[in-house]
Amino acid sequence: MLSLALIALPGCSVLNWLGIGNPPKEEGPMGPHQLAAEGMDEFNDRHYKKAVELFKQIKDRYPYSKYAVLAELKTADAHYNLEEYVEAAFEYQDFEKLHPKNEVVPYVIYQTGMCYYNQMLTIDRDQSATESAVKEFERLVRTYPNSNYAIKAKARRDKCIRNLADHEYYIGEFYFKSKHYQAALGRFKGILEKYPDVGQYYDTMSYIQKCQAMLAEQAKKEPTKKVVQDKTTPEASPPQDGKTIPAGPKLQEPKDAPGQGAPQEATQKK
Repeated sequence: MLSLALIALPGCSVLNWLGIGNPPKEEGPMGPHQLAAEGMDEFNDRHYKKAVELFKQIKDRYPYSKYAVLAELKTADAHYNLEEYVEAAFEYQDFEKLHPKNEVVPYVIYQTGMCYYNQMLTIDRDQSATESAVKEFERLVRTYPNSNYAIKAKARRDKCIRNLADHEYYIGEFYFKSKHYQAALGRFKGILEKYPDVGQYYDTMSYIQKCQAMLAEQAKKEPTKKVVQDKTTPEASPPQDGKTIPAGPKLQEPKDAPGQGAPQEATQKK
C-alpha cells in the first residue's frame, strides 16, 4: 500500500517501490529524484533538519513533481520527530487539504491528533490541546473506522477524555474548598453528563450531595439574615418644618469575596 511505502520504507526503497528508482538523466545530479533520495537518507539517519531543507527544495523547485507528495508528508514527519508539534500539525493539515483522497490520510489525521496529544498539560492547566486531540481522534474513528490507526486513536482518545474529566474534577474541588458551592455543583454535574464512564461516578456523586447540603444550609440562613438587616435599617425621620426627611439607605448584605488563588483555567482564558 502507498501508505506503507511513504511511512515505513527507507529512502531508496520508497522511490523504487513507486517505480521511480532510476531518475531521468536530464534531471541532473540535484533533480527532484536525487533530492528525495538524499532527503530520505537524512531522515532515516535522524538528521531531520537537513531532511526538511532537502524536502523544501523539492516543494519550492518542483511543486508539481511526483516527489512533492513524498516531500510534503516527510516534512511533517520530520517536524514531529523534532518535537516541533505546532509546525508538524500545520504540515499534516496542509497535506490533508491538498490530498484528501490519498491513502495515507488516516495516518495523517492520527499524527495531527498526536501533535495535540503531545502538547497536553497537567489537569490544573488549560486543556485546549487535549480537546483538539479528542476532535482529531474522534474524526479518525468516525471517518476511517477500519483503519489500523483508528484502533490506536481510540486508546489515545480515552486517555484525553480522562484528562478532561480530571480537570473538571480538580476545578470542582477548588470551588468547593473556596465555598463557591453553586459553581462546584455545576462542575460536578457536568462530569456526570459529559464523562459518565471514566470511573469518577461515586466520588462525583459524593461531592454533588455535599454541595447540595451546603446550599440548603445557606438557604436556611437567609431568612435570619433578612431579619437582622430589617432591624438595622433606619426609620424615616419625623417631619421638620413641614418637610419629610427620607429614610437612610438600607444596609446591603455583604457578598462573598471572590476566591483567591483560582486555577488558571477558571480565572483567565489563554
